[in-house]
Amino acid sequence: KKCRKFLRLANQSIATLTRISAAGSINCVGMLQFLKAEQLTLRRVAPMHSVKACYDKAIAQLYRSGFIHYCALASERAGEYMIQQNDSFWAELYLSKATNFYGRWGASVKVDRLLHSYPFLRLDHDDNFDCIDVSIRTKSRYDSVVDSVSESFRVDQNSVDSIDLSQVSSGQPSLS
Repeated sequence: KKCRKFLRLANQSIATLTRISAAGSINCVGMLQFLKAEQLTLRRVAPMHSVKACYDKAIAQLYRSGFIHYCALASERAGEYMIQQNDSFWAELYLSKATNFYGRWGASVKVDRLLHSYPFLRLDHDDNFDCIDVSIRTKSRYDSVVDSVSESFRVDQNSVDSIDLSQVSSGQPSLS
């Protein structure tokens, strides 16, 4: 019952964001992709790689639009979804990215909560949240569909971890 209510709300929001995006507002595209990923998780019938691809598109678009706080939220939700799917590799990857995004945004209490809730996470850079390197597949800057070309977003040269989140089929991400 509750799931149907949220699914109805998600469908309404998706329809609204689709209209706004079609009218040329590219800032809505990331949130639209995020809601589509959440919609897939509520339906519980989508293959994991499809849900993961939706989250990856959302995170890439949100990052390009400068919405670090939504990148953090989308990464956290993707990590929680992967935990539900018993995929610890992707869960750890998404949750560590969420921790980094929240840290860059200045949400230190949220970072502490994530670190406490998920003991497998750890900070590799002593509470210095200025370092993050995200490699995500995207298309062109103004496309509403993001996939195909790999684009790396470097925030600080001190960061050395770069993981390609674009490997949507089962398998490990490539390190670059």
